[in-house]
Amino acid sequence: MVLTETKPAAPRMTWMDLVRGGAILLVVFWHAASVPDQLLDGAEPGYYVRKLNAALGPFRIPTLLVLSGLLVERSLAKGTWRYVTGKLRHVAWPYAVWLTIIFATMGWLSSLTHVKVWVSGGILWYMVALLFCYAAAMLRPRWMPWLLFAALPLVVLWLAEPGIPILDRYLWYGAFFFFGAAVGPHLATIQTRMPIWAAALLALVTLGGGYIVAKRLLEWYGRNSIVMYVGHAFASYATVRVLDVTGTENMPYVIPLMMIMTFGVPTLLVLARRRIEWLFVSPELRRSRPAARAPRHLSVTTP
Repeated sequence: MVLTETKPAAPRMTWMDLVRGGAILLVVFWHAASVPDQLLDGAEPGYYVRKLNAALGPFRIPTLLVLSGLLVERSLAKGTWRYVTGKLRHVAWPYAVWLTIIFATMGWLSSLTHVKVWVSGGILWYMVALLFCYAAAMLRPRWMPWLLFAALPLVVLWLAEPGIPILDRYLWYGAFFFFGAAVGPHLATIQTRMPIWAAALLALVTLGGGYIVAKRLLEWYGRNSIVMYVGHAFASYATVRVLDVTGTENMPYVIPLMMIMTFGVPTLLVLARRRIEWLFVSPELRRSRPAARAPRHLSVTTP
């Protein structure tokens, strides 16, 4: 028997889960107020909610993309097959499943025959942007630094001015992803050499109030960010659909109800994830391997 030494799994970076959890909850908060405003008459969020959402804009999707970019080089190192199948299983699959569920809920299934709907992504556009970034990362020449690659989409926006809203969006947000990719290889060094004052400031921000329960909750949401993202999108549209059908879209409780549903439904989905994992991750794709050849010194006979 041959014993092979296995390397222990790299410890999970809880600070990344914490930041991702905070960012995804900001996305949920944004859609809880903005979706009724877009789809229902008279369901406008209050002045302070709109101002708060506007101020928090830079900390939502850009943060999620930077965090994903931090780990892209590690993913690429696993090889093309694992990289591609991993992104198909964990991003493309839940995107397709939940976009179909959301459009079925709203009675828009016929729209899914249009390619533009899938490319734009609707409320799930972040997942398309993520796939765009993962695909572009594979095309980066090895000689090109990530930081230069991060500047390319901004240069295209500045010089070419595509003027295509979908493309403009993915180019702009792609820069955040590739900036994260540029920082990723230096992450360990940054963490070990970080000045004491910077580490203290980061700790103060991430602790957010010092309550360990809240910290763990944010980390939990961060580990399940895709479930939260697709789940809150479904909850917001489904709630709007029910309000519209029942004629209660103008009631004063619309925004509070949206807050409860867009936070509550995806939280329940996370709790039930083990039983409904197929809704968020596709079955694993395996490559067929050639059959093992018999040793040359052995003769093989057929009966």
